[in-house]
Amino acid sequence: MKTKKLKLGLIILLTSFLFGSCEDDATIADFFEENPFGNIVNTWDCEEDGGTVFGTNSYQVSIYKNDDDGTQIFISNFLNMGDNVSVEAILIGNKLSILSQTFGDITVKGSGTIALNSKSIDWEYSVVDGDISGDLTANYTIANISK
Repeated sequence: MKTKKLKLGLIILLTSFLFGSCEDDATIADFFEENPFGNIVNTWDCEEDGGTVFGTNSYQVSIYKNDDDGTQIFISNFLNMGDNVSVEAILIGNKLSILSQTFGDITVKGSGTIALNSKSIDWEYSVVDGDISGDLTANYTIANISK
């Protein structure tokens, strides 16, 4: 009798484990397909590291989307260039691409990766400012703005 109960218990346990493990976890691609902009349309705190060439900087940027294009966003105050300067980026899944763009003497290009929770973005980009050029990294986190 004990052997039958043990076998029955094992069968129930294994069956529940097998059916429970069949559920798909949300992948990054699935998440961003369902919610392409996540929380990225927001104000962000930027911590930027340009090494010995550009130094470190902290400032805020704003990200907004192009209502006419489901993959395009704009980042105002990118590189701390001012709110009236917006860099264009293309959103595909959780990746952002900044194609080469020039603003006066400054040319930028790069890419970013959005965290699954959409609360941070890690960036790598190249900047040419006149005769000076370098690679920068930056981390954006959603700004805590109190009114």
